[in-house]
Amino acid sequence: QTLVATIKVMDHHGYQQQQAPGGCITGKLSTDLYDSRMGGQIMFNAMSRTEIWLQDTLDQSLSIEDLANHLGYSASQIRRQFRHCFNTSPSAYREQRRLERAAVLLSLTPQNIAHIAIRCGYANHSSFSRAFQRRYQLTPRHYRQSFSSVRHLQ
Repeated sequence: QTLVATIKVMDHHGYQQQQAPGGCITGKLSTDLYDSRMGGQIMFNAMSRTEIWLQDTLDQSLSIEDLANHLGYSASQIRRQFRHCFNTSPSAYREQRRLERAAVLLSLTPQNIAHIAIRCGYANHSSFSRAFQRRYQLTPRHYRQSFSSVRHLQ
């Protein structure tokens, strides 16, 4: 019961409304990480804080070392435990969340693409466009156009 209540609280810390598809993933942690007999409560809290920090700093160019310093762990511990918990690396998770945020901004706002790139943590328009096209098989401009044509049909 405690686990279920904790997951419900974690799943509602606000990122589902602010971020793009997928919401937060802390609610997907397995129960063995939460078992306090194994010290899992500490790791559950650390990985929850890791996810929140990654989402809160999407627009910044911070490193895994910055995250490790923030949490009081080594960078290798963070990488290993994050991958164990979420089956992805912290940097891959951050990249996915940045691109999801960009997709929402492209489809729902008139902001120019260069501004969206910076707002989503990319140093420049071209690195953002390459990453976006790798993920969605469309350039940001074509992605936006596909949404505007759908809106006109409605």
